Amino acid sequence: MRPTFSALTVSDVRQETADSVSVAFQVPAELMERYAFKPGQYLTLRASVNGEDIRRSYSICSGTNDGELRVAIKRVDGGVFSTWATSEIKVGMEMQVMNPMGHFTPNNLDGKTHVVLYAAGSGITPMLSIVVAFKGDLKELEQFITSITIQNVNNIELIIATDVDDES
Repeated sequence: MRPTFSALTVSDVRQETADSVSVAFQVPAELMERYAFKPGQYLTLRASVNGEDIRRSYSICSGTNDGELRVAIKRVDGGVFSTWATSEIKVGMEMQVMNPMGHFTPNNLDGKTHVVLYAAGSGITPMLSIVVAFKGDLKELEQFITSITIQNVNNIELIIATDVDDES
């Protein structure tokens, strides 16, 4: 699918940590097919910040069956977009969002494979989407095992820690 930006409305903003937020977008019915995603893909967000056109990519952290399209954004020291996004994105505002991209997606959902995922820092976001997809699509298969190892500075900085705890 050709990369294309569309205006999507912000439907939810959650303060995940002191320096990160997760942002959910409302996808209109006519764009649902274009914004269908695979676990592990990312979205490119576009905004005008201080008169400059800025684009940044963020991993989708929601599951494919969650009924939402959500990314996590962590403020980076000196980061123009992340600093703006973590303080200025509000529910109801429209943002330019590119359709999902990326090939960091699982190939095997057969329930017979042990999946080991390693994540560091904000790298947890694509992993969470993958774990949710495996567990959501294969809940009835007892032999399915998912292991996730997370390395982070401390629990205070662990983005979406509640979601990780819920999924483990």
